[in-house]
Amino acid sequence: MCCSRIFFGIIFTLLMGIGCRLAEAQILVGPKVGVQYGWIGLDNDVDKSFLNTSPAIGMHAGGVAIFRVRERFYLHTELLYEFRQQVITGELDELLRSNTTAHYIQLPISFKINFKSSISNLKYQWFAGAGPNLNYWIGGSTKLESSELDEIDQSPSRYKIAFKAIPDENTDPEKLYIEDANRMQLGVNAVGGLMFEPQTGTAFIVDIRFDYGHSFFARKDYGYFPGLLDYSEPTRARYMAIKLGLTYVFDTKVSESRKGKSTVKDRKRK
Repeated sequence: MCCSRIFFGIIFTLLMGIGCRLAEAQILVGPKVGVQYGWIGLDNDVDKSFLNTSPAIGMHAGGVAIFRVRERFYLHTELLYEFRQQVITGELDELLRSNTTAHYIQLPISFKINFKSSISNLKYQWFAGAGPNLNYWIGGSTKLESSELDEIDQSPSRYKIAFKAIPDENTDPEKLYIEDANRMQLGVNAVGGLMFEPQTGTAFIVDIRFDYGHSFFARKDYGYFPGLLDYSEPTRARYMAIKLGLTYVFDTKVSESRKGKSTVKDRKRK
């Protein structure tokens, strides 16, 4: 909890420090869509001995706001919905397969430096940057297959994630109970990409980003499935992903200027 407060304090200070510059800065805004190739890293050595993790495809979509701080320096912010998948399989239980789908709201922030370049007559900018990630865990579900479930003809079974301790009685057999979940998760990102400007005031951005989760999914070691003895879901784990994104942005200053010129022309016609 202390680390989270320090982290948010640093981010708040940085944003406030450049806030006065952003008031008159060039601002690019627009939508973004992308795909990702993500996986989890287990922290517990015992889990690593008996379990394997596999990468899986996810997606993200949302909005982007890019603030020009100085000549080549930009503050790049995004607000995204993110769909993640994480897969765990067993070493001893060959039938064991846990496929979790999770839904997040993500706020990646990166401080970038841009460089102008060209190939023949094609002008573009390439950039690199890094910064923090803020992730809010909305919810999700787990599809579980195992020998234990197979013996009672209930494999596979799907469980909805419940962010609370497993009750002593009246448990819901269709829920995965995760106590002390870190629903607000912190991480870092590194990004690079290309920006193409087909005309003044608009741009297409293609970027590739690596996200590394700092926070575990929960402060407890495991999430629990009611009635199952042979397997519990590891929650001392981090999410990592390589992401490919496509963004279209327009310059709000240019748009306002064009709107102003259009208004002046209309008045002259009248």
